Amino acid sequence: MGAVKIMLPGINVPIEVVSDEEAEEADFIVCGSPGPTPWLDNVETTCGDCGSAVIHRPHAPKRPRKVCVACALLRMEGGTA
Repeated sequence: MGAVKIMLPGINVPIEVVSDEEAEEADFIVCGSPGPTPWLDNVETTCGDCGSAVIHRPHAPKRPRKVCVACALLRMEGGTA
């Protein structure tokens, strides 16, 4: 079976769905900013690059560094925080 790709509303790039094992090999996980959310079980932590507060779902991969959106954009442009 080939890779499964999905489209999310407002994002014009297909998202590839991977196995849990493949997700653990990611370079980093982009996390949201703390704030109102429908989920009470979010995990609160800090960005692995700049130290700002971030949240992620409890089932997110464990090994990859968690980074905020701003630092993820810097990384994609070849920079670091």
